[in-house]
Amino acid sequence: MKYSLLFLAACLKTPGPIHQVEEPDHTVDDMRDAVSSVDARVTHLEQIIDQLMHEQEKLEASFRALGTKIERVREDLTPPPRKKLVLHDMEELVRAAKYRELIDAFDGVELTDEKMLFLRAESYFALHLYRQAIVDYSSLTELFPHRPDMASLLCRIAGAFDALGEKNDAQSFYRDIKVRFPDAPCLPKKKSILLKKKKRR
Repeated sequence: MKYSLLFLAACLKTPGPIHQVEEPDHTVDDMRDAVSSVDARVTHLEQIIDQLMHEQEKLEASFRALGTKIERVREDLTPPPRKKLVLHDMEELVRAAKYRELIDAFDGVELTDEKMLFLRAESYFALHLYRQAIVDYSSLTELFPHRPDMASLLCRIAGAFDALGEKNDAQSFYRDIKVRFPDAPCLPKKKSILLKKKKRR
């Protein structure tokens, strides 16, 4: 008993190694949480991208459908091809007084051929489409200023303005005709002078 107590006392006096309590390391857990958070964000972004791509496909399909509809509307609005006429055909139509057929073939077409332009102008005038006739007759006077029938063309223009009720423009052309072609038969003043002479007789 005595020896046991002495041994116990000796053990208590002898300093032994001190064991420190280790704190748990949270670094790995934090990294795992961070990686999990990034993975979740990436997954969310991938879902958003998939949704946007799906919406883009729907929009592209809608645009394709719209383009098809527009093409169909254009085809419906496109007039049928006009019959291609040559100068000989135009002359035949004018001789047969088929002015409407000639106009349907050449209305709105830019013409530079002198004879074809004249025949269309005559057709417009015959159909009482005076505004269009004025444009073509004026083009003739500008493009071909040395035509021998210049007085007749100017008379046509003046007569077209008269028919439209635009008297000031008509009188302006009549004055020009009187200066350049005093013997032109379309001059109103010349006709009025002849009427006065008949009354005096």
